Amino acid sequence: MSAAVEILPTPNDPLTPQEEDELGRLEVLIENGIEAALEAGDALTKIRDGRLYRKQFPTFDAYVSERWKVSRQYAYRLMDHRTTVRTLDGILSSKDDTEYPDTIPMPTAPTQTKPLAGLSDGVKAEAWVKAVETSGGAVPSERQVQEAVARIAPERAKPKVAKLTPEEREIAKGRKAGAIPEGEAVTVEAPDPAPADAPAEPEPEAELSDADWLATQPARAKLADHCRERFDQDALAFRWSTPSRVKHARTCKPFTNRAKSAGKGHIGRWMSRHFFYLKLNDPSRWQACRKCEGKGTMPLGTELIECPTCRGEGYQL
Repeated sequence: MSAAVEILPTPNDPLTPQEEDELGRLEVLIENGIEAALEAGDALTKIRDGRLYRKQFPTFDAYVSERWKVSRQYAYRLMDHRTTVRTLDGILSSKDDTEYPDTIPMPTAPTQTKPLAGLSDGVKAEAWVKAVETSGGAVPSERQVQEAVARIAPERAKPKVAKLTPEEREIAKGRKAGAIPEGEAVTVEAPDPAPADAPAEPEPEAELSDADWLATQPARAKLADHCRERFDQDALAFRWSTPSRVKHARTCKPFTNRAKSAGKGHIGRWMSRHFFYLKLNDPSRWQACRKCEGKGTMPLGTELIECPTCRGEGYQL
């Protein structure tokens, strides 16, 4: 039996009403891309794969450049970020996995997953876990991920290539052209020192402040003001307690594994609640309540009642 062949629309095909609706829905997600990088990456991927840009733009590159005023590289970085987070989530949340700690926060920004590009899935997970350990259990910075990749996959670390001065480049050209024989010594004057007011080297990427970190949480922008305040309180408590929770997970892991083995895989009530606490999603994967749409309340006749699904919080873990 032959496999079904998907026929993609051509650049000249008009958008169907369903595609028009889909394009509008996906573009709303991209507008919130700063706070919802995962959703933006997912939306961009669907627009590219379905060629939903074809009504106004000849190529996907032209679409992201003219419609969103971002470079092709940044758009693909968002899409790669989405793919990498899903890969890490699939590996690190596996119930059968005993190699990694129980609680590992997921990346919240494309800069954090950029150093993982091109690595195998297993190496990505290992590097990410090492970076989280370096950051004390919190979401690591780009620099910390780069350092973890350099330790685990040193062949990926880019060698530092010395830059030639203009004089050295002329000498190299002369040797290549045969004007300067190989082995002949050539005197090169030392370059002038950098002026005192030359710009300093950029500092390593700083850790996100609490306010900036909260702004990267996708669900936050979809909440009513009073629900957003509750979300912020809850999310910051999660962030501040993460190092202790990760340390506690590592300490308990040998004992819970021994208990599972003794019980032939059975997980009792205390262990079930213990694992539930340790494996709670980090705030980047919390979602606005679909029932009340992040408002925390629902209409009942002429009155508003507390949403029974989220219990008035407006979001779900």
